[in-house]
Amino acid sequence: PLVDPKSDEILVKNLFVGINATDLNITAGRYFKHDDPPYPLGIEALGQIVKTGSAIKNYSVGQYLVVMCGSGRLKGYSEYLYVTSADGLTVVPKPDPEYLALFGTSGLTASIGLSEGSHLASGEKV
Repeated sequence: PLVDPKSDEILVKNLFVGINATDLNITAGRYFKHDDPPYPLGIEALGQIVKTGSAIKNYSVGQYLVVMCGSGRLKGYSEYLYVTSADGLTVVPKPDPEYLALFGTSGLTASIGLSEGSHLASGEKV
């Protein structure tokens, strides 16, 4: 069950989550080798503010946020998130689904995957 956010927290309903290198490395077993599951997935997410804590003044219910894992505790694959300003919050206009694949670090992850994983030669196209 959802509880009210703490005074410095914002409750966000996730709408979209990015897939980046950290998520891929966790699922491939390269990160958290000595920790017990479950492992947090979802370093970046886009959602809508559902409720704010009493100390929150710069954000309001209904705004859309891109959230990055600044606090080290983000779980973007969750349906809801409790976030703070440490989570790299960016207010965005109502999301346009055509461009959501490019938010956060997903573009960088795709670039690294192509350059390191595909062994493309200079001048080759995908």
